[in-house]
Amino acid sequence: FAERLKHVIEPAFTVDFTSTIDDYLRTPSVGSDVADFVVSGSTRVTYGLTNRLFARGRTVDGVRGTTREILTVGLQQTYYSNPLSGGYDGSYQSTSNGRPIDLSPIALTTRVAPAAAFDTNVRVEYDVARGRGLQIVSIGGTVNKARVSGSANFSHNRLDPTNHQSFLQGSTAMRWLDGRATGTYNISWDIARSYVVSQGVVMSYLAQCCGVTMEFQKWNYASFGSNLAIPTDMRFNFGFILAGLGTFSNFFGAFGGRV
Repeated sequence: FAERLKHVIEPAFTVDFTSTIDDYLRTPSVGSDVADFVVSGSTRVTYGLTNRLFARGRTVDGVRGTTREILTVGLQQTYYSNPLSGGYDGSYQSTSNGRPIDLSPIALTTRVAPAAAFDTNVRVEYDVARGRGLQIVSIGGTVNKARVSGSANFSHNRLDPTNHQSFLQGSTAMRWLDGRATGTYNISWDIARSYVVSQGVVMSYLAQCCGVTMEFQKWNYASFGSNLAIPTDMRFNFGFILAGLGTFSNFFGAFGGRV
């Protein structure tokens, strides 16, 4: 499997200080994400430990093998001098909701890549400040080959004690004719509520000077309430691709249907 293995232990300790901003609550945020909000006069102390395992491939015909990171395991937590700052930290998925907290959850991240074409990742967040226990579990994996690639990710969160949520997202891509013809498919499935949120298919063919592309997508808005006028939306789009100029699609918008 390898000519040499190397284990690296990497401790980390960082201190981030935000100076006082007059009337900061009225300062508009640059982005739409809650984590873009800046809290005035706050200090964040982040500490963690990361373990990395490297493998160097075997030497073949005098050529030294390449070195890859095959395993990564990290733990991280953050202390906030101003509890309000803890509700806007984008480093943790279970705290970016504006709720004050002085101690972030413990975040465990793991990545395993036994081969160059395959890798998996796991993220777990455990709440210790409020005693809510396990909050988020995310497991994903990707496969990349010359003619086919795919990815899948399962996530489960318990941010709302009365409404646990589970999602499965996946995508796959296939390539033919030396990459000139491609096809992709993606799907998002709300497991907890037993329905497909969205799915889409894209097909394209490229020659030296031009190409064509077709796209179909379907959205299910059931999660936004039962009183919507458009519970389901389907769209089909067709376009031309010209080298050096870009893509030209239907000028009147995508062909759509409402169910």
